[in-house]
Amino acid sequence: MERVIIKKVEGRLARLEDGREVPESGVEVTRNSYVNRQVLAGDVEVVTNEENKDTKKSQKKNSNKTEEVGDDNS
Repeated sequence: MERVIIKKVEGRLARLEDGREVPESGVEVTRNSYVNRQVLAGDVEVVTNEENKDTKKSQKKNSNKTEEVGDDNS
């Protein structure tokens, strides 16, 4: 299945299949019927390639911050 990055549309409530809220920064998911229904309902949007690069950079930056905090506390 195809992997895509989705972002929540401003002012809409969108959840992942496991019940977590879709973050404003976006999240990578498998494109399936659940995601397609959310796109058609206007709750989320699929991020294009240019936006995709920015989202991946911010996700990587956030994960690095978490790792740094963990390393400092050791």
